[in-house]
Amino acid sequence: MKKFSLFFVFCFCSTILFGQNITNTLGSNGVFYIKDATTDFLTLTQSTKEVNILNGLRLELTGNSTSGTGVIFKGTDRFIHDFKPPIAGGNNTFVGINSGNFTMTADAIEQGSDNTGLGFNSLIGLTNGRQNTALGSYSSVSTTTGSFNTASGYQSLFTNTTGYRNSAFGNISGSTVNSVKMIN
Repeated sequence: MKKFSLFFVFCFCSTILFGQNITNTLGSNGVFYIKDATTDFLTLTQSTKEVNILNGLRLELTGNSTSGTGVIFKGTDRFIHDFKPPIAGGNNTFVGINSGNFTMTADAIEQGSDNTGLGFNSLIGLTNGRQNTALGSYSSVSTTTGSFNTASGYQSLFTNTTGYRNSAFGNISGSTVNSVKMIN
C-alpha cells in the first residue's frame, strides 16, 4: 500500500509541477518574448498587436480535413495548404480561401499531384486530376479528373471537368470548355 500511495503522490505532484498555463497581460507598449538565453524566437507587441516569428516556421504536411495539420486558416476557412491524397506523390500548393480541397483521391502516385491553385475557390472540385495550374478566383473550379490544364484569370476554365491540356488566359476565358482537349 505504501508503494501505491507513494506512486500516486509522485504522479499528482508531477502534474502540478509540469502542467502549466501562462497568462500575461501586457501593459501599453509592452512586448512579450519567447526566447532562450541569447535568442528571441517570437515576440508579441501590445502597441502594434503584431506577432513576429524571428526564425523559421515549420508546418507539417497537410493532414485531412478534420486534423487541420499543416493548414493555415483565415477565419474558419482554409487559406494555405498542400493536401495530397493517400498514395499520391503530392507536390500540391493551394493558396486562397477554400482553394483546393481535402477530398481528393488517387489510385496511382501521379494522380492528385503537382497541382497549383491560387485564388478564391480555385481547383475546389479536384478529385484526382494532376498537373493543373489555376490562377484567379473560381479558376478551374469544376475540374475533377482533368489534367495538364492552365487557367489564368477570373472564372477561366470554369466548366472544365475532365478536359486535359487546356490553356485559357483572361477573365472567363475557356469558360465553356468541358471535357475536350483544347489549346487556347
